[in-house]
Amino acid sequence: MTTPPDVKYETLSFTITGAFMIALSRVPPTSYPATVADFMGLLGDYARSTAAALETGAGRLMRAPDLPPGPVSGMAFPVSFTANPGDTSADPLGTWEVAGVLRLLNLRQGAAMQVFHNTADQIYLRLPEPQNIADKEDRAIQHDSEETRFENMPFIAPYFEGDLTSMEFVWANVGDYTTRSCR
Repeated sequence: MTTPPDVKYETLSFTITGAFMIALSRVPPTSYPATVADFMGLLGDYARSTAAALETGAGRLMRAPDLPPGPVSGMAFPVSFTANPGDTSADPLGTWEVAGVLRLLNLRQGAAMQVFHNTADQIYLRLPEPQNIADKEDRAIQHDSEETRFENMPFIAPYFEGDLTSMEFVWANVGDYTTRSCR
């Protein structure tokens, strides 16, 4: 049996993802999602209920809105799972996505999830995926030999150019480090 490829996160909206992570950090641990399906469903509901407020007027200056109390209907930000081509197993590898917000690649449809906070009594250290970090080291060697650089985070320049509020920068930063840590 071949080893599945490393799990990848593609953050499409750092602000919505980050605001969601902040809102999720305010609920009791008993309310945390236990599966990726549950997590993506909550993220889709959050995006449908808050995206307009997060992107306009005073909403860009206030704390992240709380999670909605229940499912939020609508066509925006659909949640989907797409199995990898040829994987017809009962629990296929594939891609979870909240359209326009977050894409998770190379994981099982029924993947479990553990959400946690670091505390003074226990911390969680997430190591980078071996192939992912090897690829990054190869790119670093290439950048150094070609005298090029990695790209800057896509939200940093807009903040310093005045296109993002300080609150949007916080959301984007949280969206970045919660989905890209050790990547």
